[in-house]
Amino acid sequence: LDVLLELRDAGGALVAESNPATQVRASILNQNVSAGSYFIHIHGVGAGSVTGTGYSDYGSIGRYYLDVTSSGTVSYTHLT
Repeated sequence: LDVLLELRDAGGALVAESNPATQVRASILNQNVSAGSYFIHIHGVGAGSVTGTGYSDYGSIGRYYLDVTSSGTVSYTHLT
């Protein structure tokens, strides 16, 4: 699983992202934000050229876990 992890605000604007240069087992994003609503977008991505040494996003699927740490109250909804 090769992922692009995006943090977006309530209006959809990109706040921060994590897109490791190589396939890894974890994509880490540390970001301090003000109180409000935010969304996490997780995308399977590819790298390089499919005809060269890279791969497409086709195979970048799999199970993921999200761990959120906050000093305040956190509520979440899983959207598909």
